[in-house]
Amino acid sequence: MSLVEGGHSQWLNACTVHIELKNLHRVSAPTQLLFCDSLHCQEYCKHRFPNYNAAGLTGMEWILTDILCYLDTRGGVGKYENQSIVSLVRSEDHYEGELQSLEPFRQRMQIALSDIDSLVLKINLVITRTPRYSEGVELATTPLEAVRGFLDFIQPFYNGRVIIAEEPAWGDTSDGFEFYGFAKLAAGYPQVELLDLREDEVVTRKVIHPDGELELPLSRAMVEAPFLVSITRPKTHCSVVMTAGIKNVLVGAIHGYGNRRKIHPERLIHYMIASLAESVYPDFALVDGTVGMEGGGPVRGTAIDAGWVVSSFDALAVDTLAAHLMGFDVEDVGYLTLLGEKQVGEVYPSDRIEVLGEKPADLFSPFKPHRNFKEKRKWKV
Repeated sequence: MSLVEGGHSQWLNACTVHIELKNLHRVSAPTQLLFCDSLHCQEYCKHRFPNYNAAGLTGMEWILTDILCYLDTRGGVGKYENQSIVSLVRSEDHYEGELQSLEPFRQRMQIALSDIDSLVLKINLVITRTPRYSEGVELATTPLEAVRGFLDFIQPFYNGRVIIAEEPAWGDTSDGFEFYGFAKLAAGYPQVELLDLREDEVVTRKVIHPDGELELPLSRAMVEAPFLVSITRPKTHCSVVMTAGIKNVLVGAIHGYGNRRKIHPERLIHYMIASLAESVYPDFALVDGTVGMEGGGPVRGTAIDAGWVVSSFDALAVDTLAAHLMGFDVEDVGYLTLLGEKQVGEVYPSDRIEVLGEKPADLFSPFKPHRNFKEKRKWKV
C-alpha cells in the first residue's frame, strides 16, 4: 500500500478524533493518538490532564477508537501521541520468535485486518536454484517458519486471502516457492496463495533522484494491496550497506530484474528507493534476525546467530532498530536516512519510539560488514 493510500497523506494530520471523558469537556487529539486498551487510555489522560486523578478517569467513555487505530499514521500503540511501538524479542527459533514478537500487536492487528478481504505478504527469496547455485541460497531467503508464524498468528481472527508474493532476482520463482518450502506451506492454509510477481499486472510510477527522474513498472498487487506485510531476515548488502523490511518491499515491487538494475547507479540508489516509498510501502514489517547474513550479503554472506526478532506497524522504526542491532549507524544507510527526512516513520533511537520486550543493548549483535562498506557508506550526492 502506498503512503497516500494507506492513510499517510497530509490531510490525515488535520483530522481530529473526539474523546468523551466523564466530567471533562470534549477534547480532541491528532490522529497519531492510539489507545491500545483502557490502561493506555488512562495513562495518556493522566499525562495530558494531570489535575484529574485515576479515580476520575475510570468512567471515561471514548469513541471512534477503531477508526483511530485504522487511520493511525505512525502505526504504533504508544502510551502517548506521536509514539511508535516496536516489539523486540530474543529468539532462537524462527516460529516462536515471530509469535512472541507479534503478540503485543494482537489487538491492533485484529483491527487493521477487520475490514479487508486480502493482504499481501512480501517475502524475500533473492535467488533460487541456478547453474551457479544448484542448491539455492537458503540463508538469503525469508525463513519459512517465520511466515508460518505470521499465518498462525492471524488465523484466529482473519479469514481473508493471504497472497505470498515474490520475484527473485535470479532463478525461477515457481521453483523457488517449491524448493524453499513455500508451496507446501501454502497448501496447508486454504486462504493462502502464491503470486509470482513476474506474472502480475504492473502500474507505472515515477521516482525522483538528484539527477532527474525515472519511470518504473511496479507490481499492481503490491501497490494496491489493502494491507502489505514485509517479512525478511536482516542482511548486509553490497550496494546499500544493509537490507531488511523496507527494501524488501520497495525494490521488490519493481517488475523485472532489468528494471531493478536501473536504480543501482552509484549513490543514486538510495534516493530512488526513498522515492519509491511514495508509491508502495509496508503496513507492517517483521525482521527475523534469529539467523542473519553478514559479510558478503545479500547472497554470498555467512550466517550470524543474532538471536532477535523485531516488528512494528512502523517499518522505518523496525529497520532503523535492526540497523542499530547490526552495528550500523543509520546515517550510513542512505535510504533509511532519507525516509527519516521524509517523516514516513520514526528513526531509532528516538524518544518517540517505545521498544517493548528486550533492551536493544542486550541484543546488540554487530554484523561483519560487506567488504565495500567504507565506500558504500558515502552515499550523499
